[in-house]
Amino acid sequence: MICKGRWAGYAGGGHDGGGHCGAVQGAEAGAGGIGELFNEIPPPRERARGYKDFEKTDDAGEREGAQRVSPSRQSLDVPRVRVRRATLKDLDLLVRHRRGMWEEVAEMPVHSLDAADRVYRRWARARIRSGRLVGFIVDEGDTSVASGCVWVMSVQPRPRWKGTRAAYLLSMFTEPGHRGKGHATRIVRAAVSWAKARGIGVMLLHASRFGEPIYRREGFEPTTEMRRFLSGPRAHRRRTPKRGPPSR
Repeated sequence: MICKGRWAGYAGGGHDGGGHCGAVQGAEAGAGGIGELFNEIPPPRERARGYKDFEKTDDAGEREGAQRVSPSRQSLDVPRVRVRRATLKDLDLLVRHRRGMWEEVAEMPVHSLDAADRVYRRWARARIRSGRLVGFIVDEGDTSVASGCVWVMSVQPRPRWKGTRAAYLLSMFTEPGHRGKGHATRIVRAAVSWAKARGIGVMLLHASRFGEPIYRREGFEPTTEMRRFLSGPRAHRRRTPKRGPPSR
């Protein structure tokens, strides 16, 4: 798993089962969790680093707080960029971006993605309402071009860890025509700021090879993790050793 770091798994995917930590959360991944799925450049220097506390939202997530990013120089032709909190009205976008992430990091049949969309929609709606899932969306002007989510997970107590909550970054995705502008970095910084403000001591994610450089720049470090599927077509089955010739 990656604790503020990366793992050579998926960018925000494969973590909804609870505990595939690759530290962003990812971030499935995406962020996904994660991370923007192509090479990224840091965002322009924002005024006072450009990150202020979000407005508090209710459990239903109906009110949103917005983070405005103001480059030091901004022409009239450049749309204003901001990072805002997602609401339930953004659920279609979050589901679409998560699917886009999976389409780029793994080869899956359409029917599997369709089924996963339906399950994720129900899962995300319930957790947005309860406050256990928070989405961050980057808008360029009036167009939403990138998103990522933080899932507040319960984890077992362990030495040198603060509390029993972890922030998992997942479902990170940037629209192809808007990559290379620092949007994934903006989302990661907003997510880290949000988690810190709520006393969460660690952020986890699975990183794709595309998102890994972003997470490393933001202070994430690799850890080790193993997994075993217990059911389904990918379940591990013990190999029966071949029998030699009968002894005489």
